[in-house]
Amino acid sequence: MEVREDGSLDLDSLDRELAHGDVEARRRHARLERARTINPVAEVVRRAHDAGAVALVDGAQAAPHFEIDVKDIGADFYGFTGHKVYGPTGVGVLYGRRELLEEMPPFLAGGDMISRVGFQETTWNSLPWKFERAPRRSWRL
Repeated sequence: MEVREDGSLDLDSLDRELAHGDVEARRRHARLERARTINPVAEVVRRAHDAGAVALVDGAQAAPHFEIDVKDIGADFYGFTGHKVYGPTGVGVLYGRRELLEEMPPFLAGGDMISRVGFQETTWNSLPWKFERAPRRSWRL
């Protein structure tokens, strides 16, 4: 997506990019930063959805300054780091729409991600445990 000289987003260029290519190419993820310039996030998400894309909003700059309503924005995923909201380093938030999280396979092994293991199949645990990983313990001697 192109940015105009005044720092605003050129939404027409977004439409061109989302329309480019075949159906599989349009199913790519649309990622958008929410602050620096106040972007029309809900409109960008709507256009991404209209093109069949999944929308991830990077809210790291916006989280300390704006009220966040992911349903109002329509974001499929919304993330920000803890230190931007005066929390400790190394923690963060990633919101995901329930339907998408239920479809996704776990991406980290360990912890409580598995509900049942058999010789022929494995059943993933329900949310949020499907994506939880037991913390690594460090032992001091």
